[in-house]
Amino acid sequence: NICYYDYPTYIKGNGLNGFKPVAVGNPKFELITGENLSYSEKDKEIYLRNDPGLTKEQFIAKYVKVQDMNIIMAVLTSDGKVATGTVLQAKTTGIGYGPYGICLIGDINCDSKINSADALAILNHSVGAAPLEGYRLTSADWNGDSKVNSADALAVLNFSVSR
Repeated sequence: NICYYDYPTYIKGNGLNGFKPVAVGNPKFELITGENLSYSEKDKEIYLRNDPGLTKEQFIAKYVKVQDMNIIMAVLTSDGKVATGTVLQAKTTGIGYGPYGICLIGDINCDSKINSADALAILNHSVGAAPLEGYRLTSADWNGDSKVNSADALAVLNFSVSR
């Protein structure tokens, strides 16, 4: 018989069958908030503003303080960029944070770019042609007034041409 998974280590490490979980160092996880990043612990959402096109590594280096934990990021773009809908988790034995959904404000089509295609999606939503929901709807509210309308589309266009 061949076993490809180390079940004894998994059982001990996760405190199953009467084992106590093994403490790993001094695990810490913190999101570095500021002008470009905020988050809601209640909604498990991270709001990233004015910083499109980051790779997973760039995002972690810039916005995450972590020690003795594994960072897992899923639903990246095909070229490995953080976009609206990317999911972030931090885990170690017995401790976990997240999952947090990332909303790149202005990135409606989840391609890690903020451009005229996103402005068009906002306009289509505002006239009822293609309603947005979930992370896309949150990302469409550029000015943070809890309304998605032509003012948001204009702001996205202005941002895209100023870069």
